[in-house]
Amino acid sequence: NHEGLPFYTIGQRKGIKIGGNGPYYVIKKDFKKDELVVSNKKEDLRIFRSKVRLKNINWIGKVPRFPAKIFLRTRYRNPLVCAIIDKNGGVVFNNLQKAITPGQSAVFYSKNGEVLGGGTII
Repeated sequence: NHEGLPFYTIGQRKGIKIGGNGPYYVIKKDFKKDELVVSNKKEDLRIFRSKVRLKNINWIGKVPRFPAKIFLRTRYRNPLVCAIIDKNGGVVFNNLQKAITPGQSAVFYSKNGEVLGGGTII
């Protein structure tokens, strides 16, 4: 049993409230089946993604030519990562990324650290 899928975030460790040999990490939310999928392995491969799709993309200034190489941050404290974005909001990372979470923001940066824009992860 869970308290409602919207109350959990991919990668979340605290507040899952299940017994067993934890800690547990949220690795997937299946809204169609109303299932919260967890693992007790911190580096479970199912929590990593090589690509993501974005919606509501906004560019500050000039829209780049696509596909465009960008630097991207998917969480406030995550380091910038290199990625390629296409005109439809498809993003492919150079390296696997952990705990990409729908609903969170992705912010785009230039190689000089200038904010270029952003979008919402879907």
